[in-house]
Amino acid sequence: MTDRPFGIAVLAILNFLFGAVLLAAVAMAPFFVSALSSLSVPSLPYASYPQIQGYPMLPSLPSTLQSGFGALQGIVMGVVAIMAAISFVLGYGLWKGKAWSWWVEALGAVLSMLTVFVLNIIGAVVGAVVLYYLTRKEIKAYFGV
Repeated sequence: MTDRPFGIAVLAILNFLFGAVLLAAVAMAPFFVSALSSLSVPSLPYASYPQIQGYPMLPSLPSTLQSGFGALQGIVMGVVAIMAAISFVLGYGLWKGKAWSWWVEALGAVLSMLTVFVLNIIGAVVGAVVLYYLTRKEIKAYFGV
């Protein structure tokens, strides 16, 4: 294996940093959720609530829905933690020049380019640049692909 190309080192470090940010988000999520749940709705006179067929629409959720949000929070935190782990593993693979990491990064670049359909032009441009970089002869040789 040859010396690590500078761009690959940058991609690996970006993956490590992204994984760290995701882990920090998972660690901080319970604090933000508890802070948001402690906010109270200002009390308004009963008559000032919007009415549907004469019944007021109260600004509170039933306890069953509130507990459902807790479960949803756990699921989202689990998915984000898995994404962080994938980011760390991909960063390691890029750093060490593993062939599978080239394929995963190329797939990620293609998926990033496809986000142009949801109006994410910057992501599409970044994906195109990364894919162009990954297909250079010396980069493919570093990964053995």
